[in-house]
Amino acid sequence: MDTTSTLGQHYAQILGLEEPWVVTGVELDTDGQKLIIRVSTPKRTKLPCPECKKLCAKEDHREERTWRHLDTMQFETLIKCRIPRVNCGEHGILSADVPWSDSFSRFTLLFERFAIDVLLVARSIKSAKGLLRISWDQVHEFCGIAVIIIKHKSFLSLLRNKLAKFIKIEWS
Repeated sequence: MDTTSTLGQHYAQILGLEEPWVVTGVELDTDGQKLIIRVSTPKRTKLPCPECKKLCAKEDHREERTWRHLDTMQFETLIKCRIPRVNCGEHGILSADVPWSDSFSRFTLLFERFAIDVLLVARSIKSAKGLLRISWDQVHEFCGIAVIIIKHKSFLSLLRNKLAKFIKIEWS
């Protein structure tokens, strides 16, 4: 049995990766209490242009980036990937979108959501920072994200109420 392949499939499933994204390596650093999951796409894979979503050939890769993911047991879990760049006939050469994070974030979407939930229920920002094992700057970043989400939800609620009055329907 090929344990590397099985382990890669295990983490790909946990991360919700779909083709063409694959786990190419899993490294456990017991001294540093870190789990590193390496992700890439196979050669000659076409990826969607981030602007128009048309499938395009890969041009090259950006430098390796690291994203913080939800902890695996007591291990800080990191995803590492060299993001492919696609060559779109209409938009030029652009970095492909990765399915686990927004374009400029250094955290996975799942970690961001979890961090915001912890910040909302923690007794203090200092305790949330300790639980999440993140810096003060990162706490500040998550607070900003939470404010944007709250404003967005408030705006959608307001818009829904105005639309309901305008077209005279009830939202369930």
